[in-house]
Parts: sequence; C-alpha cells; structure tokens
Amino acid sequence: MKILDLSLSQNLANGKIIDEYSVAGNLKNKTNRLFGENESKVEIPKKVRDIQNCRGYIIKILGLKDYSCAELQIKASKLGYTTKDIQSILDQLTKDNWINDERLAANLVECYAGRKGKSWLQQKLNIRMIDKEVIAKVLNQKEIIPDPKFKRQVEIKYNVKFGEDIEPKIKQKIISFVASKGFGNVFEILKQWQNGEG
Repeated sequence: MKILDLSLSQNLANGKIIDEYSVAGNLKNKTNRLFGENESKVEIPKKVRDIQNCRGYIIKILGLKDYSCAELQIKASKLGYTTKDIQSILDQLTKDNWINDERLAANLVECYAGRKGKSWLQQKLNIRMIDKEVIAKVLNQKEIIPDPKFKRQVEIKYNVKFGEDIEPKIKQKIISFVASKGFGNVFEILKQWQNGEG
C-alpha cells in the first residue's frame, strides 16, 4: 500500500491535478496490476440534466443580461437539456414576463437610436434572433433619426462645420460613414445638417 501512496504523492508533488475520479481510477488500476486482476474503467457519473437545473440555469443567465427566447433555447440545448424541457420552461418564463422579445427589441432600439440607423438596428435585432414581425413592429414605433451628438461626432471626425462649405471628397466620406451606421436617407440628413437642422 505504501507504493501506491508514494506514487500518488509524487503526482501531487509534480503539480498534476487529480480529481476524485482519477484518484479512484489510479488506485484501482494499480491495485489490479499488483494483484494480477483485469483492469476496468471507473464509471464517472454524468451530471443530471433535469428540468429544475435547466430552469435555474436560464434564470441565472437572465439575471446577468436580457436574452431572446431563441438565444436561451440554443444556450440551454448546448448544455444537454432536452428540447421539451427547455420549451416548457421558456413558455412559462414568457408567460410570467421574465422573457419578452418585444421588450428586448425596444430596449436595444432605445439604446442605439440616434447613433445608429434603421438598417443597422434591424441587423442587430436579427443577430439576437428576435422574430421578424417583432422587429418590424418595434422599428415602426420609433422615428429613427440621428441625434445632435452624432452630428457633432461627424463634425469632429472629419474636421468640418455643417453650414459651411465642405469639399466634395470629404462630403463623400461623410455620406459613406453615415450610411455605414445604418441611416438610409443620408442625402436628406446631410441637407438638414447643412441647413442648421438636427
């Protein structure tokens, strides 16, 4: 028995990490070799993936950040929970208003509106796997126009002052930049800025 203890203590001293299952397996294998018995693998119990664990996991991650229903479905299924269990939990949490894709979409639009345009917001909501009907409804409820801070950001970035003459080359860069932020009516926006509006 001292031989076994010595080899285990050497493993520990050498910095090898040994969990309870590998220690048990090492002891059993070494004992089998010493006494000529057949080697057998130690069965490591799998973590139980029941409905309560799934519910707890979903509530835990919802406490950290808002997720869409589809995002939660994918996250939970990656951990091995059954589709049936996940769906029943998501249905109940949606009914209790813990999950609300429309609220999530409205919050994201509110967060980025003024700095980002409609097409950018639509893409962001698609990435978050929110239903297309919900996206359309939320985007139609809010007028999405650049705010004065965004206008000021453009002036600083391109070292211009709206209302004064801007070189065509710089103007083209501004148009490309504003369009890249998802604003569709770029020429109208630029015209308003040049006229002192917005």
